[in-house]
Amino acid sequence: MTAYYSAIRGWVYIWGLAIAIILASLPALAANTTHINRIKPAERLDVIVVGHDELTREVLVDRKGRITLPLIGRIKARGKTIEQIQVIIAQALAAKDIDDPLVLVDVLFDRRFTIRGQVVRPGEYFHTTGMTVHTAVAMAGGFTPWANDDLALMVHDSEQAQPPLEVKLNSRVRPGDSIEIERRLD
Repeated sequence: MTAYYSAIRGWVYIWGLAIAIILASLPALAANTTHINRIKPAERLDVIVVGHDELTREVLVDRKGRITLPLIGRIKARGKTIEQIQVIIAQALAAKDIDDPLVLVDVLFDRRFTIRGQVVRPGEYFHTTGMTVHTAVAMAGGFTPWANDDLALMVHDSEQAQPPLEVKLNSRVRPGDSIEIERRLD
């Protein structure tokens, strides 16, 4: 029996040490603001209220930038960081007599791309599997009469600092890509 308790004590020590290391690194992670993303309309958020499964859910940010949660109602989310929205939700839950709510929010995969230039309806659209530049143009209402319908310029989300690439219309589009349809030069 002593070996059993000794083994348990060892695991408790290891887990305690791991948690202490994680907690000690949180201020350094919070101070790194180079990759702060702001919540945008049409994004899906995973809202977890630890210990309250009835309040945990996946929500969609509506066109006005709001989310709706049980017990709280509508909350403005657009333009806020994940950390800010976690605090807002926790404060709203605390006001509804939930003791020390622990709220975790995460943005589910952003599946949008942008197309602009010589298309009928430039803007942001949702990405679909297997999408090409030609499909993106069709989603944006097609080419304008002045469009160069042979090539497009594309910047991949992961390569924002790079110059745009000239691509054919059958080139694949990835979520986060930005496509520019140029004017024809004749």
